[in-house]
Amino acid sequence: METKTKEEMQQALEQQLHEQYAINNNEGIKSFVAFIAAIIALFGAFGYVFVNTEPQCAPQGCAFFGGSAFYIEAYIGIAIVTSIVLGFLADIALALGWNQRQNHWIIQRIRKKYYDEAQMREVFGDIYKATDKTPCNFIPGIYNLLYWLFVVLQAVVIGSTGVQLWRIPQCCGLWVCLILIIAVLMVSLWRRCCHYYCKYQELQ
Repeated sequence: METKTKEEMQQALEQQLHEQYAINNNEGIKSFVAFIAAIIALFGAFGYVFVNTEPQCAPQGCAFFGGSAFYIEAYIGIAIVTSIVLGFLADIALALGWNQRQNHWIIQRIRKKYYDEAQMREVFGDIYKATDKTPCNFIPGIYNLLYWLFVVLQAVVIGSTGVQLWRIPQCCGLWVCLILIIAVLMVSLWRRCCHYYCKYQELQ
């Protein structure tokens, strides 16, 4: 009777996990589409200002937009906003991915109640294994991909800003703004490696 009950629980668990994975996959697709739409809108504005920026500072008492082009101050402003939004999106991806990883931990503990190690490997393999992850892959699936995409885009903003400022040596004070943009990227990396990964290690 006990064996039969255990088999029934295994079947029920497998069915529920299958349904949950399907739900998670659909949610991941929705999140991916939403994030990509945000990136397109954000980088559309950023790219437009970058292409139309003149290599000069705005004259005193003048707006940041002159004629058909932007002055460097306008570009710096949009670069800072873009970097901050990308940092915010990276943190959202981390939070959503971390929530999914926590669910994996709970599911793994439930599995261990009804499966021995051989059955675990046979049924689940290492696909949904929640342990022994590195700082590069402890965030699962699409959220890990999105996080690294946002980090790469932040690096693109840093590189583009460095190029723009290199063209205008007389505006040396604006290099402080580049440091601010780099700091936003450092915060994104710190949040992953020193905050969420430390929380992950505490679970093990």
